[in-house]
Amino acid sequence: MTRPSIEALNQTPLSDEVQLPGLKVERHSRILEDLLRGESLEITLTKLVELAEESREGMLGSVMLLDSQAKQLQLAASVSLPDRYVKAMDGLEIGPRVGSCGMAACTGERVVIEDLFTHPNWKPYRELVRATGLRACWSEPILSGEGEILGTFGMYYQTPRSPEHDDLILVNECAKLAALAIERHRGEERDRQLAAIVNSTDDVVISKNLNGVIQSWNPAAERIYGYSQGEAIGRSIEMLVPADRRAEQREYQKRLRNGERIEHFSTVRCTRDGQLIDVALTMSPVHDAAGKIVQIVEVQKDMTSSKRSERELRETRRQHSMLLSNLLGAAFRCHIDEDFSIELISEGIEAITGYSADDFRSKKVRWITTVDPRDIGRLRSEIAQAIAERRPYQLKFRIIHRDGSLRWIWEHGQAIYDESGIAIALEGYATDVTDREAATIELRDREQRYRSVIETANSLIVCVSLDHKITEWNSGATRVLGYSRSEALGQNPYQLFVEEASREAVIAEAKRVNQGHPLKGYELSCVTREGERRSILWNATQLIDGEGKAVGHMAVGHDITELKAVQEKLIQSARLAAVGEMVSAIAHESRNALQRIQIGVDMLGFDVPENSEMVKELDRISRAKDDLKQLFEELRSYAAPLKLEFCDCSVAGVWRQTWANLESEWKGRDVTFLDSSQMDGGTSVDVNCDIDPFRMQQVFRNVFENALAACEDPIEISVHCREGDIEGDPALLIQVRDNGPGLAKEQQKQLFDAFFTTKPKGTGLGMAIAKRIMTAHFGTIGVRNNSTGGACVELAIPRKQI
Repeated sequence: MTRPSIEALNQTPLSDEVQLPGLKVERHSRILEDLLRGESLEITLTKLVELAEESREGMLGSVMLLDSQAKQLQLAASVSLPDRYVKAMDGLEIGPRVGSCGMAACTGERVVIEDLFTHPNWKPYRELVRATGLRACWSEPILSGEGEILGTFGMYYQTPRSPEHDDLILVNECAKLAALAIERHRGEERDRQLAAIVNSTDDVVISKNLNGVIQSWNPAAERIYGYSQGEAIGRSIEMLVPADRRAEQREYQKRLRNGERIEHFSTVRCTRDGQLIDVALTMSPVHDAAGKIVQIVEVQKDMTSSKRSERELRETRRQHSMLLSNLLGAAFRCHIDEDFSIELISEGIEAITGYSADDFRSKKVRWITTVDPRDIGRLRSEIAQAIAERRPYQLKFRIIHRDGSLRWIWEHGQAIYDESGIAIALEGYATDVTDREAATIELRDREQRYRSVIETANSLIVCVSLDHKITEWNSGATRVLGYSRSEALGQNPYQLFVEEASREAVIAEAKRVNQGHPLKGYELSCVTREGERRSILWNATQLIDGEGKAVGHMAVGHDITELKAVQEKLIQSARLAAVGEMVSAIAHESRNALQRIQIGVDMLGFDVPENSEMVKELDRISRAKDDLKQLFEELRSYAAPLKLEFCDCSVAGVWRQTWANLESEWKGRDVTFLDSSQMDGGTSVDVNCDIDPFRMQQVFRNVFENALAACEDPIEISVHCREGDIEGDPALLIQVRDNGPGLAKEQQKQLFDAFFTTKPKGTGLGMAIAKRIMTAHFGTIGVRNNSTGGACVELAIPRKQI
């Protein structure tokens, strides 16, 4: 017998009356029994695939369900297909050229492909087919009774082949059974969903027969009426109807039997405990497939709370009306138009404007015409901005009263929006604040005068509350202590600028002032924002509010730092002058004695044998004389007034000459001297400044000598310079670094103090003299440790001397 073509097989219609030669009757019955027993869809479809595979030797079956929204096929049942193939095909997107099942689900027609290797639909999946051994596939669309595509039933073979007529009958029948199972499953799912809706709704849902006997009773009915389901089913619906409403109920029952629907009418029903409740009720007749009325469904909504709310709303409106009539101001609702046309306004508007509420409601008077023309633009702008930002607004503006006087109005309002978000009206409240505004202006003027006095004062003015918070801070305090007003307000002053060692005593004095004991002439060292210490002389007095209650204290301070510095300089100058005179006298008297000592040593040297022990003793006497002479010279140099002779010269030349002059101290030691007088990158630094070369040699000599004394061999001393400034004026910045042990913090603090030394020999005046010389040059000198170790002396020399 000649095989039909593939095209002919795809188009072969199958009669529902054809005997099923492929699927035995008993197997067909087993599927139907599963459906009647309510087996799950997965089990039923799997059994269907098993029975189909039993009916055809070598056939591998599958059922795939269509996700119509995602346009994908999801595998629902498979028994013998390879796992790799099943995973790859699950979630297959449908299309007119997608495999067999993808095409069948897309077109709704049977697809027969006898060789998967050669058919173009299977080209993207050829490697998968080769790996799983599948060669032929026929796919039948699973259609609902209304022709909706539900999925596909696929038959696979591992050899190329086309189906016989009986094969097509089998796949067609399997698709029909699958459709029956799927539709039954969907129907059951819909029934479950409907039951869940009925059981979860807050409305009462009752079904009854045409005689009014209750047949179903949902949980909401149990909750509202108090009857359980078992108590209600089988009883007449009239058990819920009050006696005076039963005639109404019977009339509605008669109309329902005639097929009429009763929609949304309000009535009264009775609960189990006799309580009457308000309900909104809808009754609908239910027809069977033949169109015959078989039952009636009632849906009831408990309106008791709504009715109560209506009564409460009426009472609330009455109360609001009473409140509005007694307001000192006016509540309003107006349109958002050019005139802000009044829609609603309370009677209080007459006290504000002189015009009655009826004048505005009848548009005899327009609200915008009462506003002072100077404020109209601002009023419109601020309201428009509040509407755009969807926020309330507050406005203060002027109006012209009916009597011609100018009044100040404070208005609070916000826009009302419709469902689409468009602003349709303004609602708010307005009140007359003319008296308050006058008082505010007067208070503001007083505050301005007070602020002017505070800010123009050259002193520091700080007000502190009882809980230690700064409440006032003037520009004088900012100038001296460095904190801005916004930074200082609200801070604890004792933590902000009082040294920790002094806080306890300062707080004790503040408590005494808060108790009414004035403070006068209290000198305190205060720390600025930059960490500088300033000496301030404080006077303080208690602050009293308008009710006579103490609220804190006000402290007025005078910065005496410079005054103390001048005083200290005068004292120091006087001391140095006295020391200078004394040292000069001692040096003059001692010079002759030292010369006589040297002559005596020289004379004895002629009489003492060269290699005797006495020569060593004479040498020690000579060195002691030299040390004593140097001590006198250093004391005289430190105490004597500095007279500088400035000239424009190379600072680099000065330090190089100084280093050369110290050859006797570094010669013979392992010393490297690095002279780096250029900036990074090779850019030359101008090393010329206005200096006194002789005095500057003293500075570098003391720095170099300290470095040589502090370091052990091998020694590395380097000089670096760069551009900089001193308080904004151009300066040459110089760093002298060594590789010694560095200086402890305490040593760094004391290094420039007179008579402080870290060397076993010396007066301790060298660095003090260096500092005096740098100060006389209007420069600075400081010391710190390098990050890599060793000490670093930093000098700043002004470029020009004024």
